[in-house]
Amino acid sequence: MDQAANHEKRSHPRYPVRGQLTGNVLSALLSPLPGSEVPFQWTIQDISQGGFGVLTPSTVSVMTPIRCEVQLDDMPVSIPTLVQVCWTERNSSGEGARVGLHFLL
Repeated sequence: MDQAANHEKRSHPRYPVRGQLTGNVLSALLSPLPGSEVPFQWTIQDISQGGFGVLTPSTVSVMTPIRCEVQLDDMPVSIPTLVQVCWTERNSSGEGARVGLHFLL
């Protein structure tokens, strides 16, 4: 389900950043889904106090919990966190998607 309209109702301003998000999609019980044991890596596009936007090779279901590590360029450490997918939007090229993630921790 495409929730692109929801990202226009942001509570906090977003700031462009460069970095990588590495993580695993979780089940409703917050354990890795079968087949998701190998971490994915997505490109971080922007960040705010409430979450961040990433570029992915495909869409992800809204409300999906994700355990991840945020590695921003020029930062020597990664930040572990738990996020939830708020909205998804297919890229105009038809390849991949932009996904909005909300911090749960």
